[in-house]
Order: sequence, then C-alpha cells, then structure tokens
Amino acid sequence: MGMVIMGLFDEQQQAIRAQAALQAIGIPLNQMNLVNQNGAEPAASRESQEDNWWERLKDMLGFGVDHEDLPYYHEGLRRGGTLLTVQTDESRENEVAGIFADYNAVDIDTRAKEWSSAGWSLDKQMAIPVVEEKLKIGKRPIRRGGVRIYTSVTEKPIEEPVTLREEHVEVTRRPVDRAATASDMGAVETPIEITETAEEPVVSKQAKVVEEVVVQKAATERTETVRDTVRRKDVDVKKAS
Repeated sequence: MGMVIMGLFDEQQQAIRAQAALQAIGIPLNQMNLVNQNGAEPAASRESQEDNWWERLKDMLGFGVDHEDLPYYHEGLRRGGTLLTVQTDESRENEVAGIFADYNAVDIDTRAKEWSSAGWSLDKQMAIPVVEEKLKIGKRPIRRGGVRIYTSVTEKPIEEPVTLREEHVEVTRRPVDRAATASDMGAVETPIEITETAEEPVVSKQAKVVEEVVVQKAATERTETVRDTVRRKDVDVKKAS
C-alpha cells in the first residue's frame, strides 16, 4: 500500500543529504520532495518552486500522512525547518525512517511539546479537502480503413466491316451505220474528261459516358459502454489520545 513519510530537518543540508541517501537505496527522485520555510524548494528537487507547500501538504492526506501532525510540520517550516517527503510503500517505511534518523530528522511529537511549553498553541485553522473524481467521456474520430479509387485507360482492337463504292470508266466501241450530220462533223475543241471515283474508310472516335461509379459514406451509430474507475479521497478524523 502506498504511503507518504515526512521528515522535518532543522538544517536544509541535512535534508539534502538524507534525500541523497534515499536515492542511493533505490528510491527515485521524483518520489521525493523538499520544501523550506518560504515554500520554495532547493535545487536538488525537481518540483516547481511556484507551487504552494501548504496545499501540497493537504494533498498528501489519504496517502498515509497523519492528519494531526500536519500543523506541527507547518509550524516547523514556519520556524525555518526543511521538510522532506517520500512517497513509497509500507515495506520500506522502517528503511526510510532509519535514514531520517541518521540525518537528525526532528521528532515531531517531542518538538511540538517543546513549542507548547514555550507558549505556542495550535490555533491555525486548516481546511482539509475531500476530493472526488468525475468521469468525463468525449469522442474523437479515428481512421478505420476505407477505399482507394484508381482510374485507368485500356485499349482493345476493333474490327467492323464497311462497304466501299468505286466508279470506273469503261470505253467500248460499237459499229454504227447512219448518215452523218453537221454536228457529227464538227470538231471538238476541248477534251472530254470523265473522272473515276472511289470511297475509302474514314475513322473518327467519339467518347461517350456509359457508366458512373458513385462513392459515398453512410453513417451508422452504435452504443458502447465505457468502463473505468474514479478515485475519491476521504478525510478521517480520529481523536488523539
């Protein structure tokens, strides 16, 4: 089970050395957080310096942090301490606590008693949020196949018979026995020309649309059940003994 372990140090360098020791035993840097009294973090931490440390402390509720101790850590930070938080699981709790002790982490209960005997009282109001996630479902289009259309031109041989007409001049002589007339005796000044004709095939092409391929999209609807989990962070208040 995940939990957050917190250690308050009087000196910032003690907290930084403790953080390095925790890294050496395999705890990733992104599971640790250093905060000083101004809410700004030392360079050894990767978190943004603009975030409010008090809000982050409250956000840790529900992850193994003792609710009643948070105001004491708050007071320790206000008095110049440095807070090191480690997010890990229960199996490493004693290991982390041992390193905190090696680098002189404050016993928060003892320190709170010292502050109380010096006149400090716990009077700061703290709002602890109860957080609940809501599931928000949207839609986005995705590609699921389709068709790709190509056009091509092919050729094929065509044979078709056509009747062609030809005219030829035929010259024949035939015997005649009649009296000649004046016109028969007249001379022909221009030659008589008779033309022979013939037909030849002339090919022309005309394109006609004989079919259309119609492409369109048809939309259908379906209902799909989305299953997920949402988290809720509750606040449990226990009376201190």
